[in-house]
This record gives sequence, structure tokens and C-alpha cells, in this order.
Amino acid sequence: MHRKITVMKETKAKERIIAPDDAVVIKAISERIKQLRIATGLSYEAFAAKNDLHRITYYKLESGKQNFTIATLVKVLRGLGISFQEFSATLLDKSK
Repeated sequence: MHRKITVMKETKAKERIIAPDDAVVIKAISERIKQLRIATGLSYEAFAAKNDLHRITYYKLESGKQNFTIATLVKVLRGLGISFQEFSATLLDKSK
């Protein structure tokens, strides 16, 4: 089953269909980001504001409803105080 996500480009939103395997990866990343953000004690709105991210964009990223770039992921991870290497290791550990 394919899932639709919203991709923002320039000023137009369009839907792009993603493969089930990709959806699993996006969901795992999004859920882990949410867990780490909750551990900081910040609401998603406060975290987004503190890290110069639009609150709606961040909400969609955290809930797996929007695709995101590596640059955005790195920015979020920096705000969480975790390196990309540490983050990816936690994802691998969870899959075992």
C-alpha cells in the first residue's frame, strides 16, 4: 500500500506517492525525533521556534506527514543535541 505525503516546492504544494519501504523509514525517523524532542521537555511549537523552523513544517516532519531534506534533519538533530551518527545508530539499535 502506498502512502501520500505533501511535498512543498516553491509556493505550490503537490502530493507525491512514496513506496511502502520509504514510508517505514520516514515513520521511524519521525517517531524517534518526536521521542527525543519530548525528552527535552519542549512542545513541538517551542522546539520549532527555538530552532528556526516553522511550527507547521516541524509538526508535519515529526508526524511523518511531510518529506524533509537532509539539511532539515541535521538542523533538527543539532537542536536535539545529537549528531547524525548517534541518531542513525539509535535507529539501527531499535530495529534489532
